[in-house]
Amino acid sequence: MKGRIAGGFAASAAVAALVFAGCGSDSDSGSASSGGDGGGGDTYRVYASLSLSGPLAGIGTAEQDGLKAAAEVLNENGGLDGRRVVLDIADDGSDPTQAVSLLQKKVTGGDKPDLVWPGSTSNVTLALCPILMQQRVLALGITASTDIGDLDRCGYNFVMGPTPSDSQGAVARQMVDRGYRKVAVLLSNDAYGQAVQKAVEESFPAAGLEITAIENFAPDALDASPQLRRLRGGDPDVLFVEGQGAAVGKVLESRQQLGWTVPLVGGTGFAGSNVAALVGPDALRDIVMWQWAVGVEGAAPVPDRLEQTALPAILRQASGGMRVAANLYVGGYDALMVADAAARAGGSVDADTMRETLRSFSERAPSDPQWVMLKAYPYTAEKNFSGLQDGDFTLALPARLNREGQVPAAR
Repeated sequence: MKGRIAGGFAASAAVAALVFAGCGSDSDSGSASSGGDGGGGDTYRVYASLSLSGPLAGIGTAEQDGLKAAAEVLNENGGLDGRRVVLDIADDGSDPTQAVSLLQKKVTGGDKPDLVWPGSTSNVTLALCPILMQQRVLALGITASTDIGDLDRCGYNFVMGPTPSDSQGAVARQMVDRGYRKVAVLLSNDAYGQAVQKAVEESFPAAGLEITAIENFAPDALDASPQLRRLRGGDPDVLFVEGQGAAVGKVLESRQQLGWTVPLVGGTGFAGSNVAALVGPDALRDIVMWQWAVGVEGAAPVPDRLEQTALPAILRQASGGMRVAANLYVGGYDALMVADAAARAGGSVDADTMRETLRSFSERAPSDPQWVMLKAYPYTAEKNFSGLQDGDFTLALPARLNREGQVPAAR
């Protein structure tokens, strides 16, 4: 939607250009102050560390498309609190060491960003947190390891979504409502999977579920048959699987090859992996997924803004339609919209001011926010996760994605 944001900003008289720079180039001159108050003057510099190669490249590309779409929308409507958004994209390949090296090079080279998208994986986010803290650079993302909630370690990072404990507690209640009592658990062996395991061990029994066994698979796994055989030995009512990317498809292929027909519930990472594109329909029998509502047909929390502004902008970037779940695109989009709301509410793009403004969102919600993934981002001084609110998530079917990255709701 050119010229305006529905229900939001007044249009800028001129369309501001989106500047896109590769990770090795300088996207703007000048250095930022210690608080991240854009040394570029009339620009707002956003650095994104993304998994653009390797097994999670589809996820990183979706996040990139969302960021680019938001920058386009903001720049066409006067910028982020009046500043032109400049994107600087880096491919970290899901490697925390590479991610640290790339960001360190930026900040020591006099090109410190105002905002960081801190990786497509929790491993990368946790590796970047010390730099963000030391340099006092704000970060917004959707990686959700529990350790990211450690404010002494990641105090400049804000997560757009619930803690693993909140999310797994909700999944557990859904499984109990479906009549399940004994659950086997299969999780990715990474920082996010470890956080989910801790949450599962606490929240599943609290909801009335008996955990028969927990197994792990590597994020680049080609086969999960050994783990599934061991889990099947516990005779569970249901199998809970959480992970993301191509490895999820390998888990489903292994399940099919073993002929194990126990019902399966997938977590949000599973749901975001476009599993219907990874395996054939026979491997998708008796599966439901705990999905962000924005990725489920007819369930989006803020449908008008999503359909009128965000989706058209994202689809201009994602030529041919969305290839993974909508929340991965919209997460990138909302990062800039949340940052814009904080800058406008606090009257400054200084990182410390924006951080304090974000921490007040639970008490003083900003006026006319343009985010679309969630209804609200109620951060507090004690919690840098936005939490779990009614309508944020729902159960969905592992069907082929429509062009908008959505699947049907589960019945």
